[in-house]
Amino acid sequence: MVGVVLSLIFPLKQPDSNVPVTTQRRWLGNLGMVGIGFYGGFIQIGVGFLLIALLFHGFRETLVRANMHKAFIVMIYTIPALLVFVWNENVDWGLGLALGAGNALGAYVGANLSVKKGEAIVRKVLFVAIIVIVLKLLDFF
Repeated sequence: MVGVVLSLIFPLKQPDSNVPVTTQRRWLGNLGMVGIGFYGGFIQIGVGFLLIALLFHGFRETLVRANMHKAFIVMIYTIPALLVFVWNENVDWGLGLALGAGNALGAYVGANLSVKKGEAIVRKVLFVAIIVIVLKLLDFF
């Protein structure tokens, strides 16, 4: 996550989506996706930030498109994880539905903001969110 923050502070040149991704970059990116997928399925903390970093730097997507793909990818692998927890009767439905409602509202607001305000807002929100999560993981609050 610190690496993602550094890439936001010292951004590389905006990827040119018209330049095709090389075969080597695609293979490395796909390998990275497998690794992030394993991490996300096992631990989950901060996986969205890792996905955005790989999609932005590895696959040369804009931050808005990387965020869009990240949301879809996380949704897809969350479904089987939820089914495993439901099967094992480890779901607190009240908390889960509250979290889902907040997630849906955040997705609606975030998608609208990113479409209207573009990459600048995505970069700012991403930066603040990563800093808060890193501080929380380090027990600063």
